Amino acid sequence: TIKELGESAGLFGIVTGTVKNLGIVNATFNSTVTYRSGAIAGTVTATVENVGRVENCYVIDSKILTNGSVCGAVAGAVYGGVVQNCYAVNNELSGYADRFGGISGDSRNDAGWSGTVNNCYTDFVRVTSSQAGVTIGGEGSIQAERFQSGEVAYRLNGSTTSLASVWRQNIGEDTYPVVD
Repeated sequence: TIKELGESAGLFGIVTGTVKNLGIVNATFNSTVTYRSGAIAGTVTATVENVGRVENCYVIDSKILTNGSVCGAVAGAVYGGVVQNCYAVNNELSGYADRFGGISGDSRNDAGWSGTVNNCYTDFVRVTSSQAGVTIGGEGSIQAERFQSGEVAYRLNGSTTSLASVWRQNIGEDTYPVVD
């Protein structure tokens, strides 16, 4: 269980660098006062020098519980940053009004900073909030059974089966894709 330390709660509060090849399974994130909560990052954002990125990450069987905050399984918010080639499955989320989703809780802040959620998949009803100006690539919300078939691993690898692929899944052994 991880509790918040400020305005953004997650394994990493605010990401302005790169978080890569990370999986979180069966964790609980319980936030009562923060503004943005996600298992990997509370907020993925940009600075003058850098664009925050979360790549090749997953969140499975976890709870991201807030008391009315922006909430997502991978990232609470993506404001100017990028979440790419990630998935989230079988998670419990509670968030603020319409600012919650299976990958990101919000991808455009009130000042107009839009983030990018690309080639990400979730079995949750919504990938991210539906605010205008958000870039979302990939199919997004899909049925949980498709995660077990190898299809999502294939898509996360850019629809290729190269030996240099980041994601793999041994059907019958791996319930979900894993980072190689």
